[in-house]
Amino acid sequence: MKDIKHTKEGAVSHITAYPPIAYLFAIVFGLISDNVINFRVGLYEEPWAETLGIIFLVLASLLIVWAQYSSQTTFKTKHVIDVKEEDFHKGPYHFIRHPTYLGLFCLCLGFGLLAYSFSVIVLSFAAFFVINYYIVPHEEEILLSKYGEEYKSYRERTKRYI
Repeated sequence: MKDIKHTKEGAVSHITAYPPIAYLFAIVFGLISDNVINFRVGLYEEPWAETLGIIFLVLASLLIVWAQYSSQTTFKTKHVIDVKEEDFHKGPYHFIRHPTYLGLFCLCLGFGLLAYSFSVIVLSFAAFFVINYYIVPHEEEILLSKYGEEYKSYRERTKRYI
C-alpha cells in the first residue's frame, strides 16, 4: 500500500478538527441562549444533575486522554505501510472506533449538566448527530483509503461507539 499521508485523502487531521469545534459551539451558544432567554428547564439546581455532570466530566476526560495516548503511541511511530489491523485495537480503540468523539460528547453533556444548561445538552446532541452522520463517515472513508484492508477489517469488527 502506498504512503498517501501528504495527499488530500490522507488529511484525517483536517477532519478531526471539526468535532471539538462543534462541541465548543454547543457549549458557548448553549450558555448564551440560556442566559439571553433565561431558559432553565427541569435541571435547575437539581443535586443529581451536578453529581452526574461531574461523573461525566471525569470519565470523559479519562477516555479522551486514554484514546489520544493510544493513538499517538501507535500511529505516530509507524509508517502507513507498517500498520496492521491489531494496531487499531490498542487502548479504547479495542472497544469502539471513535473514543475521542464519544469522550467529547460526554464532556459536553457533563458540562451542560454541571451548568444546569438545557440548551448545552440539546446542542450537544445536535453536535453528536452532525458529527456522527456527516463527519465520521467522511473520516472513515479517508482511513479506509489510507489503511485499506486493515482498517476495513477493523471497522467490520468494532462498533462505532457502543
